[in-house]
Amino acid sequence: MNAFAELKLIIKLLCLTFLNFLFVLALLGHITTQHVVSSDNLQYISLGRNSLFKDMDTTDNEEALYAEFEKALSKDYQIDGRLGKGAYGQVFKAKCRKDGKTYAIKMLTANNDRYQTRELEALIKLNLLEESKRNFIEYFKAWFLEVGNVQKLCIQMELCWGDLKSFVFKNRQFGPQVTQAQDPQFYQHVFQQILNGLVVIHSIGWVHRDIHPGNILIVNSNPQRISDIHVKIGDFGLARCIGYKGIQFNVSCGKTLHPQLEQCTPAREGDSIYSAPELFTTTYDEKVDLYSAGAVLYFISRYPEENENKWITELKNLIQGKVDINESLVYKDDKKLCSLIKDLRRRNPNERPSASDAKKYMFPEAKDSTDGKKAQKIKFFARKENEDLRTCSLGEFTFSALKAEVERRTRVKASQLRQEDMINCEKMRIVIDDDEDVEKIFENAAQKAQEGRYVVVVVTEKAEEYNTETRQISSGDIMMQSPPDTV
Repeated sequence: MNAFAELKLIIKLLCLTFLNFLFVLALLGHITTQHVVSSDNLQYISLGRNSLFKDMDTTDNEEALYAEFEKALSKDYQIDGRLGKGAYGQVFKAKCRKDGKTYAIKMLTANNDRYQTRELEALIKLNLLEESKRNFIEYFKAWFLEVGNVQKLCIQMELCWGDLKSFVFKNRQFGPQVTQAQDPQFYQHVFQQILNGLVVIHSIGWVHRDIHPGNILIVNSNPQRISDIHVKIGDFGLARCIGYKGIQFNVSCGKTLHPQLEQCTPAREGDSIYSAPELFTTTYDEKVDLYSAGAVLYFISRYPEENENKWITELKNLIQGKVDINESLVYKDDKKLCSLIKDLRRRNPNERPSASDAKKYMFPEAKDSTDGKKAQKIKFFARKENEDLRTCSLGEFTFSALKAEVERRTRVKASQLRQEDMINCEKMRIVIDDDEDVEKIFENAAQKAQEGRYVVVVVTEKAEEYNTETRQISSGDIMMQSPPDTV
């Protein structure tokens, strides 16, 4: 590389660094109580910083704080209880008066905190990536709100119905025996979704730093089958970007350019029992998430235990090497599973696989959405009862993927999906129940779409009684229909 090319590279990197700096400043200093941070327009209106951070939260009475928050939001939202509480904030369930939909609103005391800045930055960046929408909690907007005499940062997000830890122990359909479920196996179905998310977030240079069962969220309520379970990664309060510090120009080495990782500050303590040992030093990378993911994989593949409190003791024993992983797993003969857990839990991060490598090892048939050549997506349409069609696309032809895309576009928590089609000149609806149904429906969809005939899916929020015309029909009987001229 000649000197001119090296200079161009240095200038380019400096420009990228400056742009990132401006982005962080926008997040930190340009949000108002009247204007929101939205991934749709990313517009920020300035508000004096002194007014943002003028008061600290001194409210000790939780009931009084809840009443104040409910009052402050009453114009736009109806509060329906507290979903959770942590060391740095609370999460409320809130119904929006404007659109009638229910969301999760995270409330934090506004302060000049890099963690709040990073959380918003991570949510916005991930929300702009199409491939991340399936694997990360969806972000809608953020704003500052005065609660009593205290400035609060409110973050409106997708409402999920629980976390992985609670689901394993308390789900109504399977009970703790869910880890023994077959066809598909529970751990395979869930962990592949977690790895998909880690592949995406690591591909943009970010690490989550707080992966544990409580931060893996169950999207759908009371799934009836393993294939219905859709999980997303949530809580980005400890997330950060691990970028390059810059280019180190070393003349003594023949003018070679050496990329140097930015020195990391030790993480603020999260659920530290799941954390990689190097996370609390100044030298770590995305492998910290893989160490934590190893504990999650063990949790969802271990032999079911009715006593929830015993899990923490067992995890501590796992860290100390006192647990025989082979004997603790439901699938004792699954050599791949046992080997992957051991590799993910290695104390030396250089010996751990990346998220992409772990996915290729455990699920060799799967492809990363961040690969250079992405899987072909097929266009289809979805709608709620008696509403207009919405354009959708599908690249993974499974029931959970179809359901997630339909819910995302229609803003409905689906209890039933049906394909609307013309059969023997009669409009009928065909129940979509599993992966096999989805594969049949989309088998020739790409070719037929070129002829103007698209798959149309109707979603209902509550299970309905179907008339005798609604029945399972083989894909050979299905005729695709043309959408209206305008959607």
